[in-house]
Amino acid sequence: MDNYKITKEDIWQATEGGRSVIIDIYPQSEACFASNGRKNFKIRPDDKNPSCAVWLKDGVWFIQDKGGSDNRAMTAIQLVMREEGLDFGQAIQFIAEHYAPQLLEGQSYMPVKPKPTLQEVPAQDHYSLELRPDGQFTQAELDMLGYQITQSRCEEFGLKPLDAYITPRNKFGKSFRISANENYPMYFYDYGKAGKPEDGHAWGKIYQPLGDLRFMYYGNKPENFIFGDLEFIDQFQKAKANPDYKMTTTEVDDDGEVQTKDTKWDNLIICSGPSDALNVRNASSERNDYHICWLNSETADLTEYEFSVLQRLAKNIFILYDIDDTGIANMYRIALRYLDIRIILLPSELARFKDRKGKPCKDAKDFFMRFRRPENQNPRRLFDDLVKLSGSLRFWEEKYTKAGRTYDVNNEQLYAFLRASGYYRIASDSEKKGYTFCHIRDNVVTLIDEDAISTHCSGYLLEYIKTHPKYYNQQLANTIHRSNQIRLASLEKLAIIEPNFKSWNDTDDHFFFRNGIFKVTKDGITNVKPADCPCMVYADKILPFDFMPMEKSPGKMPFFDIDYTEEYQQLLSQLNAASPNSPEFSYLKKEIDTLGDSRRYRLTIHRTGFSFMQYIMNTGRTYWRKEELGIPLSEEERAEHDLNFINKVMALGYMLAKHKAAGQPYAVYCIETEQSDEGTHLGGTGKSLFASSLESLRKQLFIDGQNLDPKKGDFMLQGVERGITDCIFIDDLNSQVDLHKFMPMITGKMVVNPKYVAAFTIDFKDSPKVIFTSNHAIKGFDASLRRRTWYTAFSDYYHADDMQRGLKERSPYTEFGKNLISDYSPDEMNEFYNFMMNCLAVWQKIHTRIQPPMKSIEKRTLQRALSDEFLFWAEEYFTEDKLNTLVDKQQTFEDYKATLNPKFAAMIKMKTFKQKLIQYCTYRDWKFNPMHLKTTPSDIERNDIHRKVDGKDIYYFYIDTTGESDPIPVPSLGGEGSQDDDMPLF
Repeated sequence: MDNYKITKEDIWQATEGGRSVIIDIYPQSEACFASNGRKNFKIRPDDKNPSCAVWLKDGVWFIQDKGGSDNRAMTAIQLVMREEGLDFGQAIQFIAEHYAPQLLEGQSYMPVKPKPTLQEVPAQDHYSLELRPDGQFTQAELDMLGYQITQSRCEEFGLKPLDAYITPRNKFGKSFRISANENYPMYFYDYGKAGKPEDGHAWGKIYQPLGDLRFMYYGNKPENFIFGDLEFIDQFQKAKANPDYKMTTTEVDDDGEVQTKDTKWDNLIICSGPSDALNVRNASSERNDYHICWLNSETADLTEYEFSVLQRLAKNIFILYDIDDTGIANMYRIALRYLDIRIILLPSELARFKDRKGKPCKDAKDFFMRFRRPENQNPRRLFDDLVKLSGSLRFWEEKYTKAGRTYDVNNEQLYAFLRASGYYRIASDSEKKGYTFCHIRDNVVTLIDEDAISTHCSGYLLEYIKTHPKYYNQQLANTIHRSNQIRLASLEKLAIIEPNFKSWNDTDDHFFFRNGIFKVTKDGITNVKPADCPCMVYADKILPFDFMPMEKSPGKMPFFDIDYTEEYQQLLSQLNAASPNSPEFSYLKKEIDTLGDSRRYRLTIHRTGFSFMQYIMNTGRTYWRKEELGIPLSEEERAEHDLNFINKVMALGYMLAKHKAAGQPYAVYCIETEQSDEGTHLGGTGKSLFASSLESLRKQLFIDGQNLDPKKGDFMLQGVERGITDCIFIDDLNSQVDLHKFMPMITGKMVVNPKYVAAFTIDFKDSPKVIFTSNHAIKGFDASLRRRTWYTAFSDYYHADDMQRGLKERSPYTEFGKNLISDYSPDEMNEFYNFMMNCLAVWQKIHTRIQPPMKSIEKRTLQRALSDEFLFWAEEYFTEDKLNTLVDKQQTFEDYKATLNPKFAAMIKMKTFKQKLIQYCTYRDWKFNPMHLKTTPSDIERNDIHRKVDGKDIYYFYIDTTGESDPIPVPSLGGEGSQDDDMPLF
């Protein structure tokens, strides 16, 4: 524990004095804690009168089994030491990792793992073993193997204590002696003389339960070997070698006659591995004798002949695999092939217990070691119950009557068969019943309407018996055709499943193509094996394309990359190194805040010539006219073009990313930079193509923004499907819609109100992202919208015919000679997918909203806020004689009101008028009421200018168009030659 600074006092504080640890190890103790120790509980099957108790002393809980062989009072740390076979320091580490991970935060540590003793020895060419001479296990070694494992039970398996083994020489010519020790036991399964290594030992399996490599073969393992205890191996080898072999014994009766007695086992259980098999075999009793075997792995196959051999050994054959996804899938795979096998399912509640690595318990050994029920504390009897509840997947029963053989569908086993075949009910917000049906195969979920489920299932059952001729019978097929058990009313009893569709997190996303699964991270695109993908996918979300990641140089994206500039990176490094409360930190923070995005990010292009990428670049070419005239762009102008490209590809990456962070609830808003009269539709700049490109990879709901009624819209989102819709595209948003209406669904929960079905709510983290296109600046743009809007700016490089501006139509189609995306060849489509994933990769890398150059967008927003009417008035009113001079505030206000309808003139307030003037000055890049003209603290606070004229306070506006910061002379405002006492002299 030298690497830790965690004390036992820390453990007590983090675990309520050890209470949470004791309850996790012994869940039945919770009632005792609830009664403050007055109610005892059982931890031993033979404890007829509960004798285990807990009590509190000095803030620490103790546990004591007063009637057990080990009746010491123990703290939670001591209990973990005993249960997990750990020393004191390791037990503290174990508790911190599993019950109080907050204790490890900020600590630099290496997990303390039990390790064998390592010693270099003279080099040798083969493995050699050092078995314990007396063959006797210590109690700790037996406890490590499972629940009440005995020496004699180990001997049935050929299991022996292994003191050490010596490795063959490695590539450096060295051999090592790996020795067991008190904290690191080792075992050897000795399987006789099937192999003959050079050192004379038999072949077998080295078992290191605490090692990184738990099992390691020694000697020469026979091919297709099925493991078991020594009795099983002997009987199986005899039956496998002789097709006529039967398990019998002979006895002489009282009359001296020789009688043959059938000794076929009642039960044979195929387990997932040796540890489980040892514990299951150990559960045998006079009532239930469980013989066991196991294949080479859970994924190994069981051949027809091997199964026939097993049938000659036992009357009932069971299969018992782990209850994780791999175990369940492979157990069903075998049981679907051999319908006579009965499935033993461990209880799902077992997963609430945690193993020594903190993972959910899942196997038979865990069951015997951990699982108990309040009414039954004996794990062997609990296991007997599981065996009784087991059933095969044979979905029919044969009956014999006077009329002959008939068939009947067994409902319970039908549901089990369909479940094993992937048929379930699944929650659905769009169905009145709240669910629909689905079929799952290879992690692909296909939805089935209730009108089709009966036909689907009966068709599958018929196909099964026809492709497994040993089960086929025409009478059985007719039973399937006629059976009411395969009708909707019966199938509504299928199990409900909650598939894990989460194929993303904050660092990676998965895309499903028909030829494979591909993961995108900040480092690029990698292919993922289906077995390594822990999630499922809807069938209609699999992209019907054979995708291939494009070759790239090591560490490079296929098309482009975005990095911090050296200037920005240096400032960030200095900021991270500075103390948060220091003046240096404040200075660096201000430096970073004033650093524009064009100076923060560097664009590197790796590949050119792809039309869609060129289109993205072109939409941000603000200075395309200068370029086409051959006028060189300035460095600032080129940087603006780059920033427009960076802004768009980052926005595409953000929209493609399924992960949603609460601190980044953005809606992407595509707008033109070219200014026009509000209400005028320019269009043709490529906004819709940009937003709709997302539907090539994500499920997108399209909404026509022109037809949105700002006063209605209750059913606007009725097309959203939970878990299916990835993004919402609102195209050509009309000028009357207030974007504030959408903010709740962008920043929080999304309420979907479909017609004829109850409304439902989608949590923020699961709701679709939203993208808008519009020819209008945002109505009522304020700080709230500013925080949530991610602008993408589109220049008029692409444009419609405009005779007034002398522009001839230019579109992606006229430029590239095809409709982008929809007319792409397979090779171009592959490039497109790679480009889009490149966008996602840079988002995963930077994770920052990068806005475009905002000057033109801000002007359009101000233009919208001011209204064309006010702009026309201001342009006519503020002639040269009213600029760069003081003008009477009240008179200016009255002049403006005089142009309005009397009804509106009576409603407008001076505060509103002044705000519009301030916005107008910002729109024109002018300065409103310069600071040096404000003579009092009150003026500064209210942004006013006042002077005394004839003893009265007169208020003024001053619009500075010069951009100069020097004081400007103020004309005389009093009588001839007069000057106010409080007016500064210039």
